[in-house]
Amino acid sequence: MTGAGILIAVFALAGALFGACGEGGVRYPMDLPDEAHDLEAMALREEDMPEAGLRRQFADSFDNEEWAAAFENIVGDLDAEQKRIQLESQGRIRGYVAAFAWDEPIRHLGKVQSIESTSTLYRDAAAASQAIRRSACGLLISDAEPLEPFEVPHLADEATGFFRYHDDDTLGVYVETVVCFRTGRLVHAVTQGGLDGTQRIELSVDLARKMLERVNAAFARARQGDETTPSPGGG
Repeated sequence: MTGAGILIAVFALAGALFGACGEGGVRYPMDLPDEAHDLEAMALREEDMPEAGLRRQFADSFDNEEWAAAFENIVGDLDAEQKRIQLESQGRIRGYVAAFAWDEPIRHLGKVQSIESTSTLYRDAAAASQAIRRSACGLLISDAEPLEPFEVPHLADEATGFFRYHDDDTLGVYVETVVCFRTGRLVHAVTQGGLDGTQRIELSVDLARKMLERVNAAFARARQGDETTPSPGGG
């Protein structure tokens, strides 16, 4: 296992058994068809942002071929075909990313610069849990990259958090504050980015809780009337 994988595995907060109840007694169905997972509905929206000026700049879904190509372009540790094969072996099915930023970021350097929400569907809960523990929550991050973990409150079935640092020759150190949580066979991540000193764990946790509300609502709509619909109680 790589250094990043070890860190995430050690500091991941283990949740309930696969298919059991998550936070607040919410039950996440394992038998929902792949196409019934509305990942777009689970994403954060502009009204969830901590400041009104953070606007959605990008939103799209990615199958494994597309995510592998993005990995090659941004991370570059494997070529796209090798990465696609790896993603398939990890049980990844598809994901959705929504990215928010300032229209004029240079005017807001002392604030959070960007926020992303990512939801990724996996073959089963075991594969989703492995993604949280060993694959940086399925984000565009190399397994070899060192990450700095931090503790987060219990969210859904399990959750984890980590910092990721980038050196910018002009602006200094750029920090990403990531909080991930799992709902059944889905992994969700909220990534807050900004110059060193702007990072706030509590903000990422708050955004993750808002995203969890959207996730639960999407599950409820998908399985309305079914006994496995996520709802308070049970477990």
